[in-house]
Amino acid sequence: MKTIHRARAGALLLLCGTILATSQIAFAQDEEDTRGHQKLAAIARVESMVMVPMRDGVKLATDVYLPREGEGPWPAIFVKTPYNFNRIGGIQLEWAIEAIERGY
Repeated sequence: MKTIHRARAGALLLLCGTILATSQIAFAQDEEDTRGHQKLAAIARVESMVMVPMRDGVKLATDVYLPREGEGPWPAIFVKTPYNFNRIGGIQLEWAIEAIERGY
């Protein structure tokens, strides 16, 4: 009986450690994304939820990032994903910053 309780306690400790580590990683990512959003706001104009018509008539919500400096036209990079449209973050945020810095 004691062996079962020890195994359960060990599993519980492992689970708690995993949750703690995961939450720390998520917190660090949130801080990094916040810094990234501040940098993006400083270098880009953002037009959110622009409804772009497709050939079949469907309109897709799109965010457009334009350099703050200068007048267009600018070359464009088009990235479309069905995932997590609500807020750009992580590697996609890094890509957007790099593209704006390079004049796209």
